[in-house]
Amino acid sequence: MKKHFFILLFLLLVFFSCTTVPEAPLWVLETPVDTEKSHLIVTAGLSPSGNEEEATTAAIDKAIKIIDSLLDVDIQPDMPVEVIKIYDSFMNGVQDSLNGDSYGSLSGIVLKDKWVEVDGTRLIVYILVDCNKALIKSENKLIEDKLSPPVLEDSISDVSNDKVDSEDILKDVVENNKNIPLSEDEKTGDTLSDKGNGYDAVLSYIDAVVEEDDSKDSDVQEEVNPEDKEKIFKRNIAKAVESVRKLSMEKVSGPDHAYIGEKFDKSFRVRILSSGKPAVNLPVSVSYKELQDNGRKITRKTTILSDSSGNLVFRPPVPGWAGIEKVVFCLDMSSTLDPLKDVDFNLLQYVDELDKAVSECCVSFDVDIRSRALEIPTCIMIMDVDRSGNPISKTDTAAAVEAELIEAGFNVKIIPVDYRMTAMTDLELIKAVKDQYSDSYSRFIFGTAEISSFEENDGSVTMKVAGKVKAAELDSENIILSLSEQKRARGRNNQAIVSAAFNSLGRLFGERLMSELP
Repeated sequence: MKKHFFILLFLLLVFFSCTTVPEAPLWVLETPVDTEKSHLIVTAGLSPSGNEEEATTAAIDKAIKIIDSLLDVDIQPDMPVEVIKIYDSFMNGVQDSLNGDSYGSLSGIVLKDKWVEVDGTRLIVYILVDCNKALIKSENKLIEDKLSPPVLEDSISDVSNDKVDSEDILKDVVENNKNIPLSEDEKTGDTLSDKGNGYDAVLSYIDAVVEEDDSKDSDVQEEVNPEDKEKIFKRNIAKAVESVRKLSMEKVSGPDHAYIGEKFDKSFRVRILSSGKPAVNLPVSVSYKELQDNGRKITRKTTILSDSSGNLVFRPPVPGWAGIEKVVFCLDMSSTLDPLKDVDFNLLQYVDELDKAVSECCVSFDVDIRSRALEIPTCIMIMDVDRSGNPISKTDTAAAVEAELIEAGFNVKIIPVDYRMTAMTDLELIKAVKDQYSDSYSRFIFGTAEISSFEENDGSVTMKVAGKVKAAELDSENIILSLSEQKRARGRNNQAIVSAAFNSLGRLFGERLMSELP
């Protein structure tokens, strides 16, 4: 029996030794250094309820933001349509790559590894992303080329190479090729242009160079040799550029500011003209930025038509963050210009010139998105706790939140921590603060921040802190904003690293509160 007992004990010891929680990989404990070919990105996502999918999504969203920051250009709504298309296509590819969607994914973006850490009901997912430097460099070059198109040059011998003004070159293209026969579409374009109808003239000139079928203008096409056909293309595009420049857009009125969480009090109004007269039924794209649930701003576009007076009216959705933003109105000829993208390389410079002329028919409004929170007296109660759930005497997180908000002009002040808060519901805590402080404050920012993991190795400490902060109206007792974040810190002094981690977490909460608090 004794023998069997020791055998059983031995097997149990082997079993438990095999089922101990494995150590986190080195890239989790210490962010890896970029290689010659790759940016190595480590992010973490937290799910308080233990949902791995939720935590993974949060980690991926953070990785997408980092990859976005590697691009040299800050995309704005008033940038050329082609630039925004390139950017959106790249970022969609990044998202597909990290989410494991093979369709649209990028070969240079790889989710190399994933680590899941469970701490009670909480779950944290770490991901390691390999981002190819050559891919980023190529994308930056692509955007840069679209933002700085080559200077227009012409190959016709009697156009001087010394001319750098594109308008003069385009006029010479028309003048030097006027003896080549005109198609019916080009004649129509000339008639419309003479009448001041710039938009419809452009459509006719483009129809003149895009063969929709073999029969179109076949009697003219048979008489035109390839060299003249190229000259006809240049002539029509030059005329189209001239017609586009007859179109102009002017601001009529619009709000100069708005508030987070509130509708714009009035619409943005623009008028589009052709040779000084109202341009009717013209498509205009309106670009603005919108905040996604993951905190990332994306550019949205909608197309509207000018009315019988050439007027365009647009009111954006309710803004979700503070700061100076743009609302941009631009002539939308994207679908019209698409057939020209497949022309011979030596003609692309003319297409670029037309694209540039279209993109210049724009106006933009700068809007100051404000937060009424600046005007509202607010108290802060955030309790820092250790891994056992016991309060820490210092309140580094609250102090950092207060510092960030005061610097931004908020009227805030820390109030003493009620150590019963972890045993109270949100509503109970709000009511307790309301009873005691409603004479002095109208809003209440509260929450907890805790050490989620603490590891010591060869004298070096790696610590992670996570927290959840909410904001409530004391009068209505309603929660108006809920945020969750986490931070990692590494160092050799235990006390210093604890304070630094909570301070970093607090500053992160402060940044989000001053941006998103209505």
